[in-house]
Amino acid sequence: MNPQKAATTMRAVGGVQFAIGLLALLSPSALAGIFGMNRDMDGDSRFAWRLFAIRQMLLGTGNAMRDESTEKANLAIQALDLGLFGQALRSGSVPRRTAIMALGTAGSVTAGSLLAGAGGRPGT
Repeated sequence: MNPQKAATTMRAVGGVQFAIGLLALLSPSALAGIFGMNRDMDGDSRFAWRLFAIRQMLLGTGNAMRDESTEKANLAIQALDLGLFGQALRSGSVPRRTAIMALGTAGSVTAGSLLAGAGGRPGT
């Protein structure tokens, strides 16, 4: 992938992450419902979703800006997420749809990040 396409890919990855984070911040119950989870939220659930929202918005912003340290941190976080979601699918600890959608989302972000990383940066 050439550097321009890599930058475009990372902007798209960052945009997806930021959008997921924004939805989690503004309406955690809506995002939970999209992923097949219970929409009923208490204060603790909303707090946890909003922590996730902040993480996603920060990663999304850094990835869209092609911040190298954010890109590296993002890959490590996505690897942990993929392991967690895979275990959730295997154990049945969450609805199957939830685990599959989470795996698909994290897998897409990881694939886009890896593809863009292979393209290098302008001037390198």
